[in-house]
Amino acid sequence: MGKPTSRFFQTLLFLPYSWPINGSCPENPIPTEYGRGRRKANRVGKTQFLNFFVMKILNFALSMLVSVYVNAQAHFSAVIGTMSDGVPTITYDLTSLKQQWQSVLDAESSVQVVFTNVSIKDEGSYFVLVGFNEDDSTKAVIELVLEGNSFYELSIDGGGRTVSCSGCNVGCHPKKAAGEWQCLPSCGYNECTKTETITTSKAILDNSGN
Repeated sequence: MGKPTSRFFQTLLFLPYSWPINGSCPENPIPTEYGRGRRKANRVGKTQFLNFFVMKILNFALSMLVSVYVNAQAHFSAVIGTMSDGVPTITYDLTSLKQQWQSVLDAESSVQVVFTNVSIKDEGSYFVLVGFNEDDSTKAVIELVLEGNSFYELSIDGGGRTVSCSGCNVGCHPKKAAGEWQCLPSCGYNECTKTETITTSKAILDNSGN
């Protein structure tokens, strides 16, 4: 019984050293180099997947930040009007609104106008407060921001902007084209003059008159 017992313990002693490092069964051993290569390939695959996953998250976060930046336009605090059932209505005091707007045009651009008709207009991709004089020869706009159900004056680097077109009572409306304000359409029979007025530190319509 001595020899078989000795041989049995020798087998148990050296058996672990004969198995591949990857822990495969000795009946179906896998070469050590193959196991190492497979583990390396798995690590590379996991790294590539993690990189792909992280890039997806970063791209999504960036797109959300861009969306927020584009859609959240800066504006002043005074509420100019409201939107109800798709219909815009001016809530700012009309007398004060006209006086403030006319004063800025007269002082900053020498456009003298008395507004007789003022309303909020949907231009498709943006909203404007639009004003006309009595014979429609002068039209002016202030771009508005719709936030929730309220309209606010757009702020441009802390200042307000109004654009006017004058000289024709047909056509010649202040409109955006390719991101630039223009007087469209041209009236053809008379000169249509565009005047763009920007205040540097305040709104066209401030809270003092509201």
